[in-house]
Amino acid sequence: MDDPLINKLAQRQFQLVFTYAPAGLGHLRVTDALYHGLPETANPVVLGSKDKSIRTIHRITSINPFFRSGFEWFQSGPLSSFSNRLYRASFRSNTQLVYEPMVLV
Repeated sequence: MDDPLINKLAQRQFQLVFTYAPAGLGHLRVTDALYHGLPETANPVVLGSKDKSIRTIHRITSINPFFRSGFEWFQSGPLSSFSNRLYRASFRSNTQLVYEPMVLV
């Protein structure tokens, strides 16, 4: 069967970008399954976070209910606009980790 979506994914000029945070194994397993399920002619890029702070935050918020509720409040409570600006600033501080893999394919 000729699937138009598969045909689109198989085109070299179409770049499919997968991102994951290595905090939980589920993220990496799903990304790996999707990546390896693509046609061989696909042009995928996998961007994984090299930031160790993500693992540390995930570990602390997974085992400590106090930190989990505080972190969730920081992201969605009255300080959410501040936390969003803080996250965006941290993402913009090092764009080479995203730029190089996408351009050097």
